[in-house]
Amino acid sequence: MIRGGGWSPDLFQRANATRLAQQFSLVRDLGLNAIRLEGKMEPDAFFSLADQTGLLVLVGWCCCDAWQHWDLWGPEQHAVARESLRSQVRRLRAHPSVLVFLYGSDENPPVDVEKEALAVFTSEAWHTPTLSSAAERTSPLTGATGVKMSGPYAWVPPVYYYLDNGTNHHLGGGWGFNTETSPGASPMVQQSLTSTLSAAHRWPRDEVWDYHCGSAKGIFGSLKYFVPELQQRYGNSSSLPAFLYRSQAAAYESHRAMLEAYTRNKYVLATGVVQWMLNNAFPQLIWHYFDYYLNTGGAYYGAKQALSTLHAQYSYHDRSVWVVNSLYRSVAAGPAVVEVWSVQGQLLWRRAHLLGKTVNSAVNSAHSSHSAHSSHSSSLLLPPDSSTLVPALSVPPPQDLGLHNTTYFVRTGILPPPSSSSSSSSSSSSSSSPSSPAALSPALANVYWLSTAPDKLDWADSNFYRTPCSQFSDFSALSSSSALPPVTLNVTLLSLSLSHASSQGTGPNSTSSSQQLLSAAAGGVSGGGDVVEALVSVHNPSAAVAFFVRLSLTDVQGKEMLPQMWQDNFLTFMPGESANLTVSFHSPAHLPQPTKSAVLVQYEVWNNVVNA
Repeated sequence: MIRGGGWSPDLFQRANATRLAQQFSLVRDLGLNAIRLEGKMEPDAFFSLADQTGLLVLVGWCCCDAWQHWDLWGPEQHAVARESLRSQVRRLRAHPSVLVFLYGSDENPPVDVEKEALAVFTSEAWHTPTLSSAAERTSPLTGATGVKMSGPYAWVPPVYYYLDNGTNHHLGGGWGFNTETSPGASPMVQQSLTSTLSAAHRWPRDEVWDYHCGSAKGIFGSLKYFVPELQQRYGNSSSLPAFLYRSQAAAYESHRAMLEAYTRNKYVLATGVVQWMLNNAFPQLIWHYFDYYLNTGGAYYGAKQALSTLHAQYSYHDRSVWVVNSLYRSVAAGPAVVEVWSVQGQLLWRRAHLLGKTVNSAVNSAHSSHSAHSSHSSSLLLPPDSSTLVPALSVPPPQDLGLHNTTYFVRTGILPPPSSSSSSSSSSSSSSSPSSPAALSPALANVYWLSTAPDKLDWADSNFYRTPCSQFSDFSALSSSSALPPVTLNVTLLSLSLSHASSQGTGPNSTSSSQQLLSAAAGGVSGGGDVVEALVSVHNPSAAVAFFVRLSLTDVQGKEMLPQMWQDNFLTFMPGESANLTVSFHSPAHLPQPTKSAVLVQYEVWNNVVNA
């Protein structure tokens, strides 16, 4: 299952080995396995690093420029195109990271151009797949591409990716192989925005913000397809911090939903999805998982949550819960837990279901010969690279739990397998009693905020870049200071140490694996800095929910150490909950060997930013 992002090179084509290594570290920490290059062929160092870190690369020509204006080509353009392709084929064919070469982009090339390209691939012994287009097209020479490029490119609600299943709307939902798609806007976190805009242009928003979107002459030249929807769902913002924090929440839920829908449907309906874009060539407010400064916001951590190697996820359209194993080996898993909480912090419903007891599960897997059930009743041996429906964990309609005209939380997660000495009778029971103790720590929980008035889509008004809503989720309860009052968290830096590559990770986005990759990427890179690992404790001593907590490490002047890769971020802590979290970062040049006294842990929380 390909899960990738579209690469943006530096605007001025500056080669920077340190920055390249850091960006690859972010890609692996995020959990992606592929990068797409559209026409902007990177230097050899890029492909060598992809080989080293196990990332696949989709390479190809660019759309919308001379490479696609075939009707204007003469003999010289044909010769340049042919020999340009030949030079790239010779350069790239030895790299195991290269997955496919797209010799067309938005459209199929004409037959004469395609014949020339195919002749080059044959004569130069190109051995990996080729595609005539990144879109759903059929070539008279090579047949159907087998992929789609159906958008969206602007914000859509999370449920979009579930309701479009390929047989009804045939758009960008979680089916097929989508070579470029995105929920669109992803405003920067406040430190990045203040580094980009002068104080006079930060708030209220003005035309200078538009300069950091897409082309002023194009569809995406502003946040016009994001801000109205944000206001409808989350309310109006009276300050820059409140606007940016609401934006992180919207980006988190939409990017997570896109990846979760594709992952849930893998190998049955879906085979790949490429986020448009992965990064930015200069500071932008749209289309990225991490921003120009290598800072990470809601889109990054929503995607990272969705790409967890062992993951329990909620489906927006039918309230079902699926368990996903993205490792290429079977994994013994403990109970999956689903909880429903009121916005005030009351546990309304809980189901802890030992997966080994599931009797009517549906399994999507590339390894269909593996059984979903082990011989033990105490755990489930999840098949490699699979998604498994767990019917026993379906969430009741909110009205059945006494929820009306409000916002509520659903939390999902997977606990470690019980020890062999544990009693199966005590560990395999299912419970829906609100008095049952919450088994999930915030570090294990996947938190959804939902409305009893869900988003509804106006499918008749769809186009290639968006589908508008006819009804919006009502998240106004999140902006109520009586429901989510200001809170003070106890946040402590427990330890700080240099990271070593000897630890064993459990997947591409496990903490220890990220340390290994970060260390490997930094090795031999001038100015790369040592890789530092910190352990941070967070406790919510209040009686309120601490919603959407963002953690960051700074120096004593308050400057964030970038990039930094948290085990998880934008977490939600129910009353009284605690968690320990790891974070890795490159030591900055001005702090080559940081100590605990030189590093501060900062936190922001929705309650204090939006509801202050």
